[in-house]
Amino acid sequence: MAQRHALVAATLVTALLPAQTDAPAPAAKLDLRVLYAGEPDHERTADWRRFLDGAVREVGVADVARLSRADTTGFDIVIVDTPPPFDDAGKFKGRKVAELPGDWDRATVALGYGAGMILRNREIKLDWL
Repeated sequence: MAQRHALVAATLVTALLPAQTDAPAPAAKLDLRVLYAGEPDHERTADWRRFLDGAVREVGVADVARLSRADTTGFDIVIVDTPPPFDDAGKFKGRKVAELPGDWDRATVALGYGAGMILRNREIKLDWL
């Protein structure tokens, strides 16, 4: 099962992340169900949803601050993302990111500040040494 999740994650990263959000949709959607965990009312989440709608079979959105295993039911992969933790004036405002359980078993792509928060809670470093 873990190998399948790794393959799904690699496929998604290879097929989707290098693309531009304004690029034309692929000729055929990937047969994936993707859950985007972000800030539900944020423009960044809306942009990702539009992009994913054109690229994969099914898209769901969950609140990254309350993400749970139950939210991931029926999805092949989870994208965890947040907007930058700074406001327009450069002041740190932080972002709430749910702490995933130690036995988390979903293929997960973590981006930006959300990635740092998830990995920090797991004591995995994602930064300069």
